[in-house]
Amino acid sequence: MTGTTSSVRWAGAPADWPADVVKHLLSHPENGPFGTPQWYQLMAREVDFGAAARKDALVLERGGAVQMVMPMVMQGSTWRPLANYYCPLAVPAGASAAGAADWGAVFSGIAAQRPRPATLQLGPWPAELAHRPEVLQEAKRAGFWVDSHFRFGNWYWAVDSSWPTYWQSRPSALRNTVQRKGRQLARAGGRIEIFTAGADIERGLAAFQAVYADSWKSAEPHPGFIPGLIRLAAQQGWLRLGVAWLADEAVAAQLWLVHGGQAHIYKLAYRERHADLGAGSLLTAALMQHVLEVDSVREVDYGMGDEPYKQAWTPQRRARWALACQNYSTLTGAARAARTLVLRNLATIRAEQEKQ
Repeated sequence: MTGTTSSVRWAGAPADWPADVVKHLLSHPENGPFGTPQWYQLMAREVDFGAAARKDALVLERGGAVQMVMPMVMQGSTWRPLANYYCPLAVPAGASAAGAADWGAVFSGIAAQRPRPATLQLGPWPAELAHRPEVLQEAKRAGFWVDSHFRFGNWYWAVDSSWPTYWQSRPSALRNTVQRKGRQLARAGGRIEIFTAGADIERGLAAFQAVYADSWKSAEPHPGFIPGLIRLAAQQGWLRLGVAWLADEAVAAQLWLVHGGQAHIYKLAYRERHADLGAGSLLTAALMQHVLEVDSVREVDYGMGDEPYKQAWTPQRRARWALACQNYSTLTGAARAARTLVLRNLATIRAEQEKQ
């Protein structure tokens, strides 16, 4: 907007955000459910970032209107998004429309804080945002040394067919396994149940927790987060919680979230002693059919990581990147930047030596 100046203000913790910040977040679904006010409130309430951590949100304004919201957590000299391994994306709301002046105001506003942040971590972001020249240039202009680095692969499917067509296009080994295991589960008295909302959610939550506790996975470091998420997702209409039962025992469970036309495959577990039932594959097939035929989603997202099994279900891949911005005006930031450069040079030298 010509003739306007970008400026920043701070909105406080998620529970204190004013109406214009909440409205902006709800109208910018870049992060899916992981960028809603309710998600950030859950993170702030259930994730222990440390007693001294400050939760706040940088708000970029132009012409009196909110243009970008960047929820953050400040832990000592390190600042980063109000996010962690529970968040497959942490994109500032409105970042895609921000220009150089906007990013200049954002980075200058952060650098001007006292005490000065030594490190600003950003991401996970789509590769195209992490590589935008104006983002990198304005960070450097504000006094940050910027390291743009790959975080993880993200497998997904931009839906372009119906469930029957999609299923017939899956690898024959997968289809045969699902059909065979489905008959086996049915003969054993098993069934698949999908929880979405209503009074029965607590039964689904209890089943999920029982499976997870008896699976190969480590205990959740923040025990209130997943129960809180399942209840929140049920309230908001995001929840697709699949449970495979063998008689009255839950043997596998999958938590999916549907928001804004996207289905996010979020958390999976099964009891190892029942691994031969193939209940995980049966659940994925049942939930995939549900989100295609009932929810009519336009994309299915398999979250973080390049595990080979994801490729059988979601045929496309994209990269998620992050930025580590070190503040040269602080001793800690300068030391961290130097250390990164040294390690990178050593890695380059080793790679060249291995070629010889």
